[in-house]
Amino acid sequence: MALESKELVSYCGLYCGTCAVYKGQFVEAAKQLQNLCQAYGVAGWAPQMTDYAPAMAGYEQFAGVLEWFTAFDCKSCREGDGDPNCKMRICVKERGLDGCWACADLPCDLRRAFNADDPVGACVRIREIGPAAWAAEQ
Repeated sequence: MALESKELVSYCGLYCGTCAVYKGQFVEAAKQLQNLCQAYGVAGWAPQMTDYAPAMAGYEQFAGVLEWFTAFDCKSCREGDGDPNCKMRICVKERGLDGCWACADLPCDLRRAFNADDPVGACVRIREIGPAAWAAEQ
């Protein structure tokens, strides 16, 4: 079931609907690169290339990361995905709020750590017009 756009407004004020992870772009790109590496047998010749291309010494680790990316799926933090230890999500839920934008303490230390340059992010706009209207703007 597809989520409505307002449900894709994360607790911190990011919009999942524009996220490459949510849209499956990371998974697709990783699978394509993984298929190319397999088709060209990179695992077999990478160790022989380390004198010419020292980064190839890390190919095995890279292949492991690539494998992880092929399953890197997130259906939004509101659906329970994302970092289960996200301090902002935990804070918002503990306070019984819809998102950071609804908090009287905005901007707080968590927001400053999240984005020091713009600690309120989209939260001010979401607070002004609401999550559904803000999502529609996205």
